[in-house]
Amino acid sequence: MGLYLSDLPICDGMSDLLVAIEANKGLRDEALERVEKISILNSKLEEISSFPAENMLPVMRIDAQGFLVYANQAANSILENWGMQQGDKVPVEYYELVRDVKSNGTKSVEIEVDEFVYKITFTQVAGKEYVNIYCADISAEKQQFLQLLKLSRYDALTNVANRRFFGEILEKAIALAKRREYQVAVLFLDLDNFKSINDMLGHGVGDKVLQSVALKVDHVIRESDTVARLGG
Repeated sequence: MGLYLSDLPICDGMSDLLVAIEANKGLRDEALERVEKISILNSKLEEISSFPAENMLPVMRIDAQGFLVYANQAANSILENWGMQQGDKVPVEYYELVRDVKSNGTKSVEIEVDEFVYKITFTQVAGKEYVNIYCADISAEKQQFLQLLKLSRYDALTNVANRRFFGEILEKAIALAKRREYQVAVLFLDLDNFKSINDMLGHGVGDKVLQSVALKVDHVIRESDTVARLGG
């Protein structure tokens, strides 16, 4: 059976002692509470101090449960695009990446936000239960890549597929037709007396004729069909 302060008989002068004991107990509890709060604050400060907030590019931090715990100012446009703010849980597709990062260390994806394209890299922070998300603006590189890809696949004059790209498309179409047991149709169009147009009216007029024909054919085909220029 335990003995409590309230069970003790109160003698002269003892009430002051009991008040002092109770006061000390209250101070101890208050001190412990303050220590706990300071410990939590120090932990938060440690996280924030290791976070690259001054980075000019968007950077965010996600905890092990997939909640956004911190983000720098440059990340605002991405957060608005995701429709979220600090303290929210990230979209499920990105949380899946966060879980992969815990196993593999790093993952990267590309996203479009307004007119910008970002390469988002998820990186596990060493010794911590959270993941940093670094966002690099690759809009210029992406645009340059798409331009080079277009130049390699499309005829510069008519803007339809060139011979090489047409060959790749045809090869895939034939392989798919064999697998699904159907046929592929290929139609060749030749412009009669086109050489005479070039000779009599000049190559500038001949180029306009080719552009006009390519545009008309491209407007009447199905979305699954391909128009290509094999000459030139």
